[in-house]
Amino acid sequence: MKRTFSLMVVFCLFGALQSCHRQQDVQPEVTMNELVSTFALKKVSAGELQNSGNFARFASVAEANEYLKKLQSIRHRSVSGKMAMTGEPGTASSLVIGDFRKKVLGSYLGFASEPEEIKPGQSTSTNSNWSYPFNTSVTIAWQTDYASPVATGYLTGFTMGYSFTQVQQTTSMNYSTGVMTYTINGTLNYNFLVEGIGTIYQQPFMIYGTYNTRNGDFIVHTYKGG
Repeated sequence: MKRTFSLMVVFCLFGALQSCHRQQDVQPEVTMNELVSTFALKKVSAGELQNSGNFARFASVAEANEYLKKLQSIRHRSVSGKMAMTGEPGTASSLVIGDFRKKVLGSYLGFASEPEEIKPGQSTSTNSNWSYPFNTSVTIAWQTDYASPVATGYLTGFTMGYSFTQVQQTTSMNYSTGVMTYTINGTLNYNFLVEGIGTIYQQPFMIYGTYNTRNGDFIVHTYKGG
């Protein structure tokens, strides 16, 4: 009888400890107000966001919270490759540099390796460790003899919910080396709906790098602040 009583006590204590442990594992649910405060979200009307046609949708605040935490951890990316110019060197022109591959179902489709001969207007494969679903590209335009170069940054690939607002740019030409250097500053916007509420997540976004007008080598760096 004593043995039976002792076993019952042990089982009760074990059950109480397990219950306590499970309570400690349960994380408090994140509220919408906490989500807005933590990530400095900008609230907009759901109708305004839906009319824009460019937004994502989360099933719950917890789901949005996990995704935004991942976004905060992404900081820097570098892409390199080659892009030959079209037309005669020094004539007024423009070109696009960056990562042109599209991520589809976890795989990249596009250039698998650098071609032996670079044709005008052709991009090569790039090196990247990006975690965003979109890519970053830059258009550089210039006048005769590479005068007055101007750079414009934008997002390509899977951009649902994402947009980039360019605020300013500086681009210069080094005639000794034939290298253009550019810096683009702006804001990365992520638009989404959660629990019927429209929100925008914004962070400083900088695109910078170089383009060699002589051999076509380019570098596109992307840095996300916040």
